[in-house]
Amino acid sequence: MMINNWTYFFQDEVAQKVLFGSGLIGLMTGVVGVFSFLRKRTLVADAISHAVLPGICLGFLFAEEKNPLVLIVGAAIFGWLSVWLIELISTKTKLSEDASIAIVSTFFFAIGSVLLSHISKTGNTEQSGLKSFLFGNAATMNNFDLIVFTITATIILFTIFLFFKQFKLVSFDPSFAQVLGL
Repeated sequence: MMINNWTYFFQDEVAQKVLFGSGLIGLMTGVVGVFSFLRKRTLVADAISHAVLPGICLGFLFAEEKNPLVLIVGAAIFGWLSVWLIELISTKTKLSEDASIAIVSTFFFAIGSVLLSHISKTGNTEQSGLKSFLFGNAATMNNFDLIVFTITATIILFTIFLFFKQFKLVSFDPSFAQVLGL
């Protein structure tokens, strides 16, 4: 009886989507997370996760639907902007990197919360699943989500493969990497 339950699980289309999509997300975060951990910048990843909220909200307002491609582009722009601001504040002021991370993370998350509140009041029926997208509900993955995740994973893995020596050098010897201009 137990074997039949497992075979049914792998034959179920929803289970296949959840397994494949979750696997892709795990692969992407695992590969990038290694370099983040080696550089002792894991707190920056936490700040980015909070800072992408306004990008996702603005992407939703722009597309007027839960288009994963637009949401990911908005998130990427705000993620990059948050890292840039953390570096700017850390280098141009006397504040520590941890303080810069806290400032940027809180600022962007506050903007995102206001935008999310605005979206929920618009009456757009598409916003009903936005919280599931933001906070995770693997059972709501559809084929388009999987296509976007596959493209994103391919870009990330290709970038890591292409610049692996540079990522490795920056991770293990940042001073030498800086001398080389990386």
